Amino acid sequence: MVTRYAFCHDQAAKVAAHKTAKRHLRKVAKCLGITLAPGDLRNSPGGPIIWGESILHTDRVYVQVDPSREHVLVRTVRGRSDYTGGRNCYIPLALLSKPKVFATHLQSILGLA
Repeated sequence: MVTRYAFCHDQAAKVAAHKTAKRHLRKVAKCLGITLAPGDLRNSPGGPIIWGESILHTDRVYVQVDPSREHVLVRTVRGRSDYTGGRNCYIPLALLSKPKVFATHLQSILGLA
């Protein structure tokens, strides 16, 4: 999906990585049957040398994509104001480009029906 570096000095690459991550997260949400509300899908761009992250945060699930990491953080939550949620779990970043596979893993790991 994205070439991983510890730091991101290339603003264009950073913007492209966030755009790609959000596109994949939108597809994952669709596979899960989630209708996105405003604010459910957002970017936290970080500073000039940090990749930042793209986030899917719904009533039941929190997914955080940091292009500099090999895994995507996923966890259950109890509403959109819950930022700590259940235990942290991880899915390989490479699976994000396969939304159906990623959604299946997410459902399995988090015990979602």
